Amino acid sequence: MRLTEEERRAALARMGLPEEHSFRASGASLPALIEAAVAMFPGMTEHAIRAAGVEKGALAAVLDAGALTPRLAEAAGLARDAGPSAADPGLLAAVEGLAASLARMEDAARLRPCEGDAYHPTPALARVGAAALARSEAGETVRIGLGGPAGCGKSQAAYWLARQGDRPIVEVNCGILTEPDTIFGSTSLDRATSTFIRSEFAEAVQTPGAVVLLDEANRMPAIVGNGLFPLLTEQGRTIVPGTTEAVTVAPGVIFVMTMNRGAQYTGTDAMDAALLSRIAAHLDLGYLDADAEVQLVRERCRIADADAGEIVAAAAALRRLAEKDQMFPEEPASTRAVLAAAGWVEAGLDLDDAIATAMTSAYSAASFAGRPSPREAAETAATAARKYFRENGGN
Repeated sequence: MRLTEEERRAALARMGLPEEHSFRASGASLPALIEAAVAMFPGMTEHAIRAAGVEKGALAAVLDAGALTPRLAEAAGLARDAGPSAADPGLLAAVEGLAASLARMEDAARLRPCEGDAYHPTPALARVGAAALARSEAGETVRIGLGGPAGCGKSQAAYWLARQGDRPIVEVNCGILTEPDTIFGSTSLDRATSTFIRSEFAEAVQTPGAVVLLDEANRMPAIVGNGLFPLLTEQGRTIVPGTTEAVTVAPGVIFVMTMNRGAQYTGTDAMDAALLSRIAAHLDLGYLDADAEVQLVRERCRIADADAGEIVAAAAALRRLAEKDQMFPEEPASTRAVLAAAGWVEAGLDLDDAIATAMTSAYSAASFAGRPSPREAAETAATAARKYFRENGGN
């Protein structure tokens, strides 16, 4: 949500503030900034802001820019859906849980911090994608597995493939499925009769040439996979559990299954083996090289080239830490985090705060055995990389 300049001036006038007021320069407390945000943005609530985990500096930048970030806008929507009572601690906890789940599940397609559909496929993905579309045109069912670290663009790869072939696409988040029948649809009861209503997934599977994205496929519960896996074999047909409804894969359907890299993302061994046995092409995407990642940021966000370069340099330094020490997870240095930092800069946050908000603040501040905390080490590495970029690679 972005306010027009007239709307922003009107909101400042309602709060008794001059048009040139700067929230970042005012040194206002977090409660005062929250009160201002509630007054400025229609529908915003205090517990939505707190659930989104927005820090004081970031919230001040949002107010000065007159533009909500996607994370804050989504948390506001979740809070409104949950109910009006901000005094109920159980409600606040529920909203916080929803916002945390959203943060874990978000991908660059559904909740990206900047506008645009730019995507840079790796050379291997470009080759496999072209071959997959050709096989699909011939009527074959194609099954592709995309691995790699969280936030590197695996889900976006499926959308890129669909755009390349001008195909319809449907996405299923396998990590949140709990019952075997929910992926296929639901049964509607009307007096003495019952009608099975097919889900968007079931309709897509039966649409010739459609792309079906099974996101986080290796986190799918086995009870769900047992009903789904027959669709991924040469048989290409399954019976919806608890019904007589059959779902048959149409000619040329492309299944894209994404799997995050790392033990924390892996399901049961049997589940992973069953999934892998049904994949015809395996690709590990990894991260883009620095030049391609800077180009992606430039295409997706309206920020200075030098700022894009510093963000990417900081991310590269954090990835090197993750390669050396498991104390440093990869997610805060992902392409998703890079785009999030760029989005904060676009919204008006200065570069230091943007990198801290989207990247380094995600590391633990706890220190062990006299060693610097992961956050301190991350900040040191990111600062050194940014300095090196300014001195040697900046514009």
